[in-house]
Amino acid sequence: MLEAIKSIWKKKPLVLCIHGFGHRRSTEYNNFKLWGEKEFEFVTFDIFDVDDDDDTNSDEWIERCEEKMEELLKTKRDVYVIGFSMGGVIASYLASKYNVKKLFLISPAFEFINVRSVLSAITQMINNQTPPLTMSNKQTSCFMEVVAKCKDSINLVICPTLMVHGDNDDVISVRSSINNFSRIQHNMKRLIILHGGPHRLMLDTHTNNEVYQLFKLFMNNQIITYHPQQADDPYGKIENSN
Repeated sequence: MLEAIKSIWKKKPLVLCIHGFGHRRSTEYNNFKLWGEKEFEFVTFDIFDVDDDDDTNSDEWIERCEEKMEELLKTKRDVYVIGFSMGGVIASYLASKYNVKKLFLISPAFEFINVRSVLSAITQMINNQTPPLTMSNKQTSCFMEVVAKCKDSINLVICPTLMVHGDNDDVISVRSSINNFSRIQHNMKRLIILHGGPHRLMLDTHTNNEVYQLFKLFMNNQIITYHPQQADDPYGKIENSN
C-alpha cells in the first residue's frame, strides 16, 4: 500500500525539448509527448517566431533556451534535455552550462561542409514538408550563427549522453556525430547509428518509435549504464570497453 501511494505522488521526469530549425519547431516532439505522456513531463516551446522576419537575433534564440532551462531548475527537480538538429547543438550548450541529469541528442547539427551546403540542405529539408514552407535568408543566417556559437560546448558536456543519428541523413552527415561524439568528456556516452535513418528521425514512421524506445531505455538506466557485476570467464579476463 505504501509503495502504491508513493508511485501516485512521484513526479514524472522533467524533460526539456529543444527543437530544430524550420516551421515545425516544437511540434517535432508531438509523438514523444503522445507516447510518453504517462511517464514523462515533456516541456516544449518555440525558440523563434517563424512569421517574424525580424526575430533573427541569435543571442536571443539562445537566451530563450537558457531562460526556459533556468525556469525548470527553479523547481528543484532533475532536468533532462533532448535536442534535435540545431536544438541538439543548443542542448549541448545547456548541458555544458547547467546541471543537466542526462542529454539525448537526435541528428545534432554540429557540422556543415560550407555555407552553400547549409542553404542547399535546409532548402531541401523545408521543401519536403507538406505544403512546402520557406525560411528567410535572415532566419537561415541566424540558425548558422546559433550553431557557430554553441557547437564547441560539446567539449564541456559532463553528463551521461546518448546520441542518435541516421546514416541516410542528407541534411547533416552522420560523420558530424561520429566526429563530435569523441569530444564528449563523460565516460557514460553512446552513439547509435540507425541504418537508413533520415534527418527527421522523430517524424519518419520507420524510425520514430525506435528513437523513442531508445530514449526510454536511456531514461530508465537500461542502456549507457555503469558496468554491472560480470560473470566469471573461464577462458580469460573479461575486459570492459569504454
